[in-house]
Amino acid sequence: MEDDANISFNKFLNIYLMIFHSCFIKKRKNSNRVSKPWITKGIKTSCNLKRELYLKARDSNDLECKLYYKHYWKILSKVIKKAKIYILKKILPKSKNKMKTTWNIIHKEICNPTNEIILNH
Repeated sequence: MEDDANISFNKFLNIYLMIFHSCFIKKRKNSNRVSKPWITKGIKTSCNLKRELYLKARDSNDLECKLYYKHYWKILSKVIKKAKIYILKKILPKSKNKMKTTWNIIHKEICNPTNEIILNH
């Protein structure tokens, strides 16, 4: 008797889910991430490695591991800064309104979109 009930329920559930998924199609939501054209595959890979090194250095008492992490972090920071500068040097000459582009870049770097700036009077 239990097997018949389980089989019947499984059939019902399969039919129900099939109809449900055909009526309510899953849509992917675009993430609201700000586009960062300076992030390359190499920088992403290096950031992931830096994260792994950080976790190892945090959990380890080995001084050499911690020094290696700090050295890697400094190099990665320099690479990221140079990548940002490279992209900005490509964007600015192409823009028609250089002042507006400059201010847009400044606002992105400060992470304060114009509509969120609060003036204290």
